[in-house]
Amino acid sequence: MLKTRNFAICASRRITIFIGLKRFHLANLVYTQQYHNQSSSFYSSILKSINNSTTLLQLHAQITTSGAFANSVYLSNNLKNAYINIGLISKAHKVFDQILEKNIVSWTILISGFMKRKFFYDAVGLFAEMIKNGLLPNEVTISSILPAFGNLGLNLLGKSMHCFWVRRGFEHNIVVETSLIDMYCRFGCMNIAQILFDEMPKRNVVSWNVVISGYASNGIGDCAFHTFNLMRKNGVSLDYFTIMSLLSASCRPNQGRLTIMIHGFIIGVGYYKERQIQTSLIDMYISGNFIDEAYGVFNEMVVKDVVTWTMMLKGFSTDVFKTKAIEHVREMISEHSISLDSTALVSMISCLRCSEDLPLGKLIHGIVVTRGFDKDAFVGCALIGMYAHCGESDSAKRYFDGMENRDVTCWNAMIRAMGVNGNGNDAISLLWRMEDMGFSPNESTFVSVLSACSHAGMIDEGLQIFYHMAKRRGIVPNLQHYGCLVDLLGRSGRLDDANSVIARMPFQPNSEVYGALLSACRVYGNSKVGDEIYQKLLKIDITGVGHLCSLSNLYSSLGDWEGKEMSHMVLRSKGMKKDLGYSLIEMNKQG
Repeated sequence: MLKTRNFAICASRRITIFIGLKRFHLANLVYTQQYHNQSSSFYSSILKSINNSTTLLQLHAQITTSGAFANSVYLSNNLKNAYINIGLISKAHKVFDQILEKNIVSWTILISGFMKRKFFYDAVGLFAEMIKNGLLPNEVTISSILPAFGNLGLNLLGKSMHCFWVRRGFEHNIVVETSLIDMYCRFGCMNIAQILFDEMPKRNVVSWNVVISGYASNGIGDCAFHTFNLMRKNGVSLDYFTIMSLLSASCRPNQGRLTIMIHGFIIGVGYYKERQIQTSLIDMYISGNFIDEAYGVFNEMVVKDVVTWTMMLKGFSTDVFKTKAIEHVREMISEHSISLDSTALVSMISCLRCSEDLPLGKLIHGIVVTRGFDKDAFVGCALIGMYAHCGESDSAKRYFDGMENRDVTCWNAMIRAMGVNGNGNDAISLLWRMEDMGFSPNESTFVSVLSACSHAGMIDEGLQIFYHMAKRRGIVPNLQHYGCLVDLLGRSGRLDDANSVIARMPFQPNSEVYGALLSACRVYGNSKVGDEIYQKLLKIDITGVGHLCSLSNLYSSLGDWEGKEMSHMVLRSKGMKKDLGYSLIEMNKQG
């Protein structure tokens, strides 16, 4: 048997070499000479060593013509497994369908193949068909199908499989038990997962990782770190997946000290140079608003992919890092080692928000066209928004008119572009044109139109649009729509009407709605309504420094110095302070 196997492997290597050299006639000659009339065990041996589709397809044909398939479920299973290993799941399914006497291995191999490709619904469907055919799952089948139940949230099926496992009296199996724990973690049932984990007679690093990851993904970071500490006390060596789970558990607000500690720990255990871990560290720092620390990790990376570059750019998305964001965009353009995708291009375009950015925006527009992203709707919407914010309404309109496939999102972007530049009439015209062409405006469409009317001072038109939305289109106004309506009335000085709208809202107003009216009170010097609105704001947004400053400015404009001092006292008593103002001037590409 050993001699036969060595002979098969040698033949397989020669075939692979010939195919790599595109000497197909020589590869075929080896088949003819070596494999003709061979037994199913011989073919099964050679199948385990093949790793490319051309060789496998040729061997499949040879097996078929040789008649070795006759009554050989073992050979069919091995052929099916070979197709799965090289990613040809449809071919594997065809082989499976041709097996007349399927055994539990036949079903399990294909279920596992579906799971490897994350075809969860196909795996569950095949499992159900297997049960219908009277076959009961074994340990391997159970461990294969449990992740499908977990990923699809099939609680009842998952719990039924757990009951089956218990009733059948299977002996302890670390793979099945770990799969059960993972399933319950995905269901969010961490108490059951913890009980199963505690009852395991033997645990490996995978078992520990599953529990740590489960706590992290369910937002229970403290328990994740507690489990990790127990893992260390039990002498279990951590691995790459342990680190990734810890990083996931660390992505919480106001966790600066913890973030730095995790960073130091990763360096200490020797995993810092792993690219995925460095990327996760950057994400963790950005989530906590530690942009400088994130940039430090970014600069230490030897190889940076487009995901890392884009993530770092999003970290620079606030106005404070405006200059750095533009510099980062230029570096992304000049970095030839990264392949820009639509997500990266949208992020790059979204950083360009003023007329000084227009030349760079046009350069990126050229990249969009040359790299074939000009038909991407999201990239197109970003370009329309960029031109609008740079004061180039005509350029935005030209791009919009040239789009071949315009959906509602594109129309909304163009309407917003008109509103940004105060072109309220054009925004309304686009709404009517959109409807005439058969597109149904959605909630976001009307937010954009109402906002455009507000910025253009078109009070009556805005009220008509609000009525049209609710009565003609049947769209129930949400908080954003009411916020636009309050802003619309407030900007025109109709403060009592705006206050009445707030009072009649079918749900609790948020800080944006109250803030819009408070700003209008400051503009029109109405301290009575302004103070009333601020008292309501305090109940829902006690940290609103901006709102308190608006109230202070309102008192100042009226010469009410006592009220101004009172607002400052509230600021000091709450330990709050106004963010310092700043200006940004760009000269010769330097901020």
